Amino acid sequence: MKNQIFTIGAVLMMTATNLVNKAAAQTIACGDYHSLSICSDNTVQSWGYNSTGQLGNGTTVNRNIPEQVVGLEGIISVAGGQNYSLALKSDGTVWAFGGNTKGQLGDGTTTNRLHPIKVLGITNVMSISAGFFHTLALKSDGTVWAWGWNFNGELGDGTTVDKSLPIQVSGLSGIIAIAGAG
Repeated sequence: MKNQIFTIGAVLMMTATNLVNKAAAQTIACGDYHSLSICSDNTVQSWGYNSTGQLGNGTTVNRNIPEQVVGLEGIISVAGGQNYSLALKSDGTVWAFGGNTKGQLGDGTTTNRLHPIKVLGITNVMSISAGFFHTLALKSDGTVWAWGWNFNGELGDGTTVDKSLPIQVSGLSGIIAIAGAG
C-alpha cells in the first residue's frame, strides 16, 4: 500500500512513514477540518481547510497535502481549534495562527493571522489545548491560563467577557493536565 494520510470525521488516520518526504511525524492534532503534525525535526506541517489561515502558510487556500509551517521550529506540541491552530515551543512560548474573531490567538487583537504569531504575556507553558474559540495553557507552576471566547464562562474568570490576552483561571493550582473541546 502506498503511504497515505487521510481523515475520517474528526479522527486522523496515518499510514505514512513520512510526510512530504520529511522526517517521520511524531505527533498529530486535528482542528475542525484541518490537521497538524510535528515531525521528528520539531517542525510543523499542516493541511486541510484554510478559510482563516489556520494552516499558517500565509494564505487562505485549502491544502490537500501536508505543507511545512514556516517559522515554527523547536515545537513540542500542537493543537487545533475551530478555525485556528496552536504550537508550543520547547522554550515554553505559545504560537498561534488562523481565525481570531474572539481573541483566541492571544495577541491582544481580534485580527486573523496567516502566519504564526507569539501569544503575548505568557511563558513557561508546558501544555496547550484548543477549544472551539478559546485556548487553554498549563504553565510549569501548575496554573491554568485561558483566552478567547467566554460566552459561557469558558475562561473561568467569573465573567462572560471575551479576552484577547491570556488570563489566569481563578482558583486552580497544582494542575497536571488540561483539555479543551469544541
